Amino acid sequence: APLRSGHRYAATAETVRHYFDLLCGDVADVEMTGFEDAPERFCGIAFVTFADEGALEIALSLDGNSFSGDDRTMKIRRDHKAKRRPPPPRVGASLTIYAGNMPWTASRDDVEAHFVGAGCGVLGLRYHTEPETDRFRGFCHVELADEASLEKALALAGTRFEGRELRISHSETAKKRGDGGSGKKCDGGSRKRRAD
Repeated sequence: APLRSGHRYAATAETVRHYFDLLCGDVADVEMTGFEDAPERFCGIAFVTFADEGALEIALSLDGNSFSGDDRTMKIRRDHKAKRRPPPPRVGASLTIYAGNMPWTASRDDVEAHFVGAGCGVLGLRYHTEPETDRFRGFCHVELADEASLEKALALAGTRFEGRELRISHSETAKKRGDGGSGKKCDGGSRKRRAD
C-alpha cells in the first residue's frame, strides 16, 4: 500500500516513519528521494509503504496537514506507479471482508444499507473511527451471513459508493482473530497512539 508524500528538506527516513507509524499504522518501508544533482540530499519527496490498506487510507486523509509542526503542508498522493500487492487470500472459512476507500461522511447505517441493498446478509459491522473525534476513517470490516452474501460483497470491489471506488477484499484480521469476525462490539477499530 504505497503513497508519495512531500516533506521539509530536514526530514529523515526515521522521522517520516515515526510520523506515519504513530498516526496511521504499521509502516513497511520508507524511501527518501534525493535531488538529481545531489542524490544524498533529500528533495522533499518520500515514498511510504504501509502494511495494509487501512493504514494507507488514514495516511491519504492527512493530505494538507503539517509535518511534525512544520509550517509547510504535505501533499500526499497514492503512488499509482508502484506495484500494488495482490489482495489477501481467504483465511479458512472466514465470512468477513475488508471494505475501504469509503467516503468519510458515510454513517454506520449508510455502510450497512449499501451492502444490504446489494443483496448481502450482514451479521456484524466493525465501523472504524478516530478515538478523539469519532470521525469515520473510511474503512470497515463486514461479517456476512453466508457464502452467497460473501460473493456478492466481493463483487462490489471497484464499484462506486457515494462517488468513491470501493476497495474490497477478504479480511486479513481473520489471521489474528482466528475466525471470520464475531460481530461483537469493539472500540471502533482505532489504533491507539503511542506517546512520543
